[in-house]
Amino acid sequence: MNSVDLHSVHLCLGSNLGDRVWALRHAIEAITMLPGTCISRCSSIYETEPWGECEQGMFLNCVVELSHGRDPEPLLADIKNIERGMGRIGNHRNGPRLIDIDILLNGSCIIHLENLHIPHPLLPSRRFVLLPLRELAGDAIHPELGMSIDELTNRCTDRGGVWKTDIVFPWMLTAETSFEEHELHGTRSTLYRF
Repeated sequence: MNSVDLHSVHLCLGSNLGDRVWALRHAIEAITMLPGTCISRCSSIYETEPWGECEQGMFLNCVVELSHGRDPEPLLADIKNIERGMGRIGNHRNGPRLIDIDILLNGSCIIHLENLHIPHPLLPSRRFVLLPLRELAGDAIHPELGMSIDELTNRCTDRGGVWKTDIVFPWMLTAETSFEEHELHGTRSTLYRF
């Protein structure tokens, strides 16, 4: 991939340990600091029932859309560094976690490596991912299934509880807002504002 080509990437963030709002906000701020990355929008924040291992606390989840000018493998490495830097220990699948960041889509890119699968293989079966993703990219086509995110959401059989919250970060990015230059920790990023 040419390093100047920007791709629209969608990440899902989730937290169900500690101060969940702080965890999401801190992770989003850390993502804005990654080289070659600019967050353009963020979905609403949803409170969701745990998926898989159900004996744990409720999650807060959101999806962010970013422009990314590098290969997906370095992005994954950066995401894992953010998770570790925030105190995530181990990789207990579907277990409780302070922060979890997954790459859902990278435009029309399809990748199947040992540690990276794009689109995310469980995307079509997770309502807590589809609902916030639909806010930002309902018309986006799943590159392997050939269906839009709207269609996948309507077909999803997951009945786990997913509730839109009224949590808003001061600089929160949404699909309905307008561009402004926003300063975050001394760096300038193009963000949306209310």
